[in-house]
Amino acid sequence: MLISPWIRQSALFLPALLFACSAYAEQAASGPPIVDFAKVVEPVFAGRCYKCHGEKKGLGELRMHTTELMKELEEIGLVVAGDPESSELYNRLTLPDDDPLRMPKGGKRLTDEQVQSVRLWIEQGAILTSAEAVPEAEMAEAEPAEAEAEPAPAPASAEAIAALQAAGASVVPLYAGSPLLSIGFPSGPGEVTDETLTLVQAVAPNVAWLDLGRTKVTDDGVRGLATLINLSRLHLENTAVTDAAMGSIAGLKRLEYLNLYGSKVGNPGLAELAALPKLSRLYVWQTGVTFEAAKKIQADKPGLIVNLGWNHPGVVRERLTGELERVVGERTTAEQQATAAEKQLAEAKQKLEAASAREKELNAELEALKNAQ
Repeated sequence: MLISPWIRQSALFLPALLFACSAYAEQAASGPPIVDFAKVVEPVFAGRCYKCHGEKKGLGELRMHTTELMKELEEIGLVVAGDPESSELYNRLTLPDDDPLRMPKGGKRLTDEQVQSVRLWIEQGAILTSAEAVPEAEMAEAEPAEAEAEPAPAPASAEAIAALQAAGASVVPLYAGSPLLSIGFPSGPGEVTDETLTLVQAVAPNVAWLDLGRTKVTDDGVRGLATLINLSRLHLENTAVTDAAMGSIAGLKRLEYLNLYGSKVGNPGLAELAALPKLSRLYVWQTGVTFEAAKKIQADKPGLIVNLGWNHPGVVRERLTGELERVVGERTTAEQQATAAEKQLAEAKQKLEAASAREKELNAELEALKNAQ
């Protein structure tokens, strides 16, 4: 069964949260302040969105009043971390007043300041907690990634890390004291090319999370990632990567998360990825991957969730079919209840008529006895 567009819960948010917190913290000094979701964005959603998409009401099967539900917005493509223009949630807030898709539906539009806060929040990674800290319990969940690496890599050299940072990379430990690294290019992804990836390969054993989303890397550069033996999370969304590079990725035995949204990958590349033993989350929204191919790989790999996006025709058809089955079931139950109620009503009428008739008979007999006296 393909991922439910609105209600499937996922553990994917933890890596995104840790990466976003670390990657975007470096921008705070030179760019806009980090938007604190709990203090700035959530109150906007609570005041303007939860009435229709909250605990009591879920229009369009969409609710967003809890952290888990908010995580799903990214999983189904309604929020594209780092890219407000590709985020349906943001676009709905900025439509003209006469557009039926504009949100809040039928209500006063958000202020420019509120819209800008949502935009900046998405632009900075759609972090769902305070930018100042990550809960220790969540941080501890990341530690097994290093424990599984045998042997544990030696720390990357300061020179190699400095070279990456000079190229615009954010390089941070996966967690405190870890030799494993999270690497991304939040400030200038458009300047990242295959040549930049040679700097990543210089610290290959240490790379656990790598974000190349929206960069200019090609198949040639991605093939070089085969040396990243401890890589567990890889972003290649909105790149020119094709099926030709998937064979190299298929050799990453620790890879658990792969985002190919908006890439040139299709069914042949998807078939290559079936060899990944630990892959559990695969995002192929707006790619050449078909609904049928996605269902097949999920059937062949229990535990794998393939996300085709909330608006993929196959996903929409599956969602509507499921809703239709539910509605038909409810109608059938209602019909059965109505039939049973009609039967009970008919039986009650018969009993009422019989009781009324007997009542008349008894009154007549009693009247006759009174006259006989």
